Amino acid sequence: MQIEVGGIMDGVKTSVIIPTLNEEHFVGNILTDLQKQTHKPYEIFVVDGQSNDNTQKVVKSFKNITLMNGPRNQGQQRNLAASKAKGEMLLFLDADAKIDSDFIEKSLKEMKNRNLNVAIPKYVPYPESNPYFKRFAVVANFAIAFAAVFNPYGGASAMFVQKNVFDKTKGFHPRYKLDDVPLIREAAQHGKYGILETHAYLSERRFLKYGVAKMSIKYFVLYSLLIFNLYEFADKINYQFGEYERKT
Repeated sequence: MQIEVGGIMDGVKTSVIIPTLNEEHFVGNILTDLQKQTHKPYEIFVVDGQSNDNTQKVVKSFKNITLMNGPRNQGQQRNLAASKAKGEMLLFLDADAKIDSDFIEKSLKEMKNRNLNVAIPKYVPYPESNPYFKRFAVVANFAIAFAAVFNPYGGASAMFVQKNVFDKTKGFHPRYKLDDVPLIREAAQHGKYGILETHAYLSERRFLKYGVAKMSIKYFVLYSLLIFNLYEFADKINYQFGEYERKT
């Protein structure tokens, strides 16, 4: 399958960066979504952290993808691709994310209209998800927007950052498992941060694997710690990258 790349919108080239680790059941979905974008990415990087499943095989079935080998650290994978990116805009995507065909186009237009340099969309569960997860997403998006009033807050599951702003930061900190919040806060010191009206779909697989009640409590605790910059304490919460075996 061939993904058309080389797209430029209003003079802006978008470099897409996807870290992976054992994502054979999901990465093909997000690459297919990128294939359907009304605004084509300028380039797409997939940085794999030594997967022991068929992740790389799935990625290689798509043309025009730059597949890189990286460490088993999501932040370092993202930093590696960002250092190679040629686009003026970076779009970091999780391997289990899904996006509508006009996601990049609408997001870039909104960022331009609002003069944003760093932005995240609203995060919602897959359309076929259990109603609980949809209600949880409403609460989570409200909590993120509320926190951002006082201190920029959000996740890098589908995050846009201008390359020149990203280059002024230290990148994703390899020390932290939840490294997207400190990156967003540092980037916001060099540019304007905002939450977009567009949305990206995320998997509820953590809830399915560990249980709804347990993960709901865990996310509440993480939110409470991160809102006050308590990254070291948040790091003590068991929250791993690429630990999935089941497909949702």
